[in-house]
Amino acid sequence: MNKPLRIGIAKRGMNKRGISPLIGYVLLIVGMLSVSVLVYGWLKTYVPQEKIECSEGVSLFVKDIECTKNITNSEIKLILNIKNNGLFNVDGFLIHATNDSVQKLATIDLSSYGGGANEIILFNEGRVPLKPSEEEGYLFEIGSNLNDIKTIEIIPAKFEIVKGKKRFTSCGSAKITDVVNCV
Repeated sequence: MNKPLRIGIAKRGMNKRGISPLIGYVLLIVGMLSVSVLVYGWLKTYVPQEKIECSEGVSLFVKDIECTKNITNSEIKLILNIKNNGLFNVDGFLIHATNDSVQKLATIDLSSYGGGANEIILFNEGRVPLKPSEEEGYLFEIGSNLNDIKTIEIIPAKFEIVKGKKRFTSCGSAKITDVVNCV
């Protein structure tokens, strides 16, 4: 009778050895889930919660376009008279051009030729926005970097206050495209 009893004790000891790896796997899974919850919470702070959009009544109008090209040195001077024909103040605009009439998307940034910085031109050097019905003129001295300008694309921009912070917003829905004839 002692023999069968010893076999039973030996089997019980073998079953207890399997608990240690099981606890290790459970702890590993719990640890991975905890890390994934922490990483998700951390990454969630980097994704913007709401899209910043311009008000619907933002609009600019190019009242006059004058483009002259000097034949001797190929310098281009572009004079724009821009009017705010919208319902809200506009802080500035982005301006791009094409040098090919077939090209659909304007990719040549003209802001650096007109005194702008970081691809934006601010009205009144950023001190005062352009109020509705006001207009302002701009001179872009392009030089001989471009051989011609066919179209210009202007996108109004303004600063919106979101959660107490001033945020820059480009109003892509109010984009204007005009054909330019340099003479």
